[in-house]
Amino acid sequence: VVEDLSGLRARFRFAYEKPGIAISIGRMSAAGAGMNLRRLSGDLRVDRGSIVASGFAVETDRTNLVAAVRYSGSPDGLLDIQLDAARLSLPEIGRYFRPVANIRLEPAVDVRARGTMDALSMNVHVVSSAGTARGPLVGHFGAGAKSLEGRLDVSSVDMAPILNRAEWKT
Repeated sequence: VVEDLSGLRARFRFAYEKPGIAISIGRMSAAGAGMNLRRLSGDLRVDRGSIVASGFAVETDRTNLVAAVRYSGSPDGLLDIQLDAARLSLPEIGRYFRPVANIRLEPAVDVRARGTMDALSMNVHVVSSAGTARGPLVGHFGAGAKSLEGRLDVSSVDMAPILNRAEWKT
């Protein structure tokens, strides 16, 4: 996806820290087609194949989240992810991940994940106007078929906004 941004304002710090590279985004804001990035900030460090992103805060007109990601690099490929979103706009995410583009929800999301792309263990908690879901999942996002397995406890489910069909109101 290519984005044309206007009104780009940014404050970055780049440092070569033997043997890695550190990038600190003090603050970034911009306007794009259909989305305003009010604030992006956080720290990124790349060191011999490992990546650490800490304190990443993203605020748009419809999303407000903070995330931290650690990737160990080869050979383990271990991921450690923490994502806390007071509001996560699925239509905004849908610009980059098409399956959720037509789901008009902005849920609160809390995800803790650890593992590899082949077996990513996750604890999720999602609250929206379409209901609540909580529980452990394992994501299989590596080579081969992509899938999720596990058990979610759901309550107050309304399928209409999820399927974008008013007749499915529950």
